Amino acid sequence: PLANDSGDASKQYFSDGLSQDLITALTQFEGLKVISRDSAFQFRGSKDSPAVIAAKLGVAHLLEGAVQHQGDEVRISVTLVNASDGSTLWSQHYDKPYKDLFALQDAITQAVATALKARLLVASGAVVQSERPPSGNLDAYTAYQHGIAFDAIATETSEYRAIDAFGEAVRIDPEYAAAHGRLAFAWTSLASSFLVDAAKIAQAKVEAHKSADAALKLSPDSALAHMARGFVLQNADLDWAGAETEYQRALQLAPNDANALFRLGNILAIRGQLKRATELTRQALATDPRNASWYKWLSAYLAALGRMDDAG
Repeated sequence: PLANDSGDASKQYFSDGLSQDLITALTQFEGLKVISRDSAFQFRGSKDSPAVIAAKLGVAHLLEGAVQHQGDEVRISVTLVNASDGSTLWSQHYDKPYKDLFALQDAITQAVATALKARLLVASGAVVQSERPPSGNLDAYTAYQHGIAFDAIATETSEYRAIDAFGEAVRIDPEYAAAHGRLAFAWTSLASSFLVDAAKIAQAKVEAHKSADAALKLSPDSALAHMARGFVLQNADLDWAGAETEYQRALQLAPNDANALFRLGNILAIRGQLKRATELTRQALATDPRNASWYKWLSAYLAALGRMDDAG
């Protein structure tokens, strides 16, 4: 993750959000194996050498840098490192107005892709994915990034705060499909993992459905929107066939998305397709190799297949 050099710990969400956006953008280039947030962020502030970090993640290059966000200005320094010898393949320093943030993200993504001689994905059915507000409203984007940060904490209190933040993003930009999708995830997680009152659970499920429907109506080609609906169908409705259909579509739209790979694998395991679930989960772990939860699921699938040595 890009370091927060703003001198304000509360701005961590901003550097993390920028890091996540770069990950999302780079996964859409052919031939690039891009490590997911959960694994990459474990090396925040690491003193390990590039070679050691790369070996732990199974990659050849590291993108590192720092972000300063103060007032209406953004300063970003970014370096692309050849992990084997620590040499610099590309480096750039940017000073831009905050209002140019999305153009700046695009410039960094394209520069990295060019340095690695990568091309946009040409997979059948794949569509460029984005979690930016369609209006370009940076206040909506900021609220969205706060929601991501709260959701990652995964407690009942943090889920409510995530719901408030995503709701604020939607209030600012009602056509923000990604925010609607994240709301669907948060309401479903709240209902399935934390709430015990039947009336509150029922209302949370209603909100989850409304948010998932809104996300898909606004952006039918959003992998996140399809995963959100799949998550609601799987965990709120126990509609496993419907969830599988949504996850299949999400993976078609975003073939390199580790979450789409994992979620499809998970629902296929529930439906008895353990061999395929194992294959998909291994693919997901290739780009999120330090996700302990996914290894737990993979172990369960292998054990159910009778492959006890592999499961252990």
